[in-house]
Amino acid sequence: GASGSSLQFVAGAGATRAEKMRQDHRELRLAAMNALRQVLASLHSSIATPVKVDGNGGDISVDEASLQLNSLAINGNGGEKTAHLGVKPASEDAAAKKTLVEMYDSKKKRREEESQAALKFNQKPTAGLKYASEKGHLDADDPVDVAKYLLRNKDLFDKAQIGDFLGREKEWQGGFALKVLRAYGEELDFKGMDFDEA
Repeated sequence: GASGSSLQFVAGAGATRAEKMRQDHRELRLAAMNALRQVLASLHSSIATPVKVDGNGGDISVDEASLQLNSLAINGNGGEKTAHLGVKPASEDAAAKKTLVEMYDSKKKRREEESQAALKFNQKPTAGLKYASEKGHLDADDPVDVAKYLLRNKDLFDKAQIGDFLGREKEWQGGFALKVLRAYGEELDFKGMDFDEA
């Protein structure tokens, strides 16, 4: 009898250990699936938000990006693959996929350029603006465009550097900094703010 109960205890402990391992694996799989879902959602949002397209200089709307994404969504249908919007030739699907890849690459490149421009601006404002202008992010000769660019990136740029640039003497480059300062002030929106917030 003693060896029989000892055997049951060992088997019970093994079963408990196996159940614990199954539970741990289940939790790990769930965590992995959640992480994958977050990565896919991030990828989708980076593609579906408006992107500056260099070719036409305009933005692509969320609707256009969603339409392109929907055209790529594929259902399994008895082994056949059909697109949600109807059956398309393989060449059209390949072109749509390439377009999405190009959009993603373009947006990624643009983010890298913006990061580099911010780094340069925070070291020397004129160098950052020159770099951003060379990459097509702004027209460095237009004070209004420079002011809008500074406002758009105020969270990336060092506030002291923005102030140094806007506060240059009025003779600097024919009064360019003063023109940017005026345009910057006109672009500020104080509506709905308390006096001490503004």
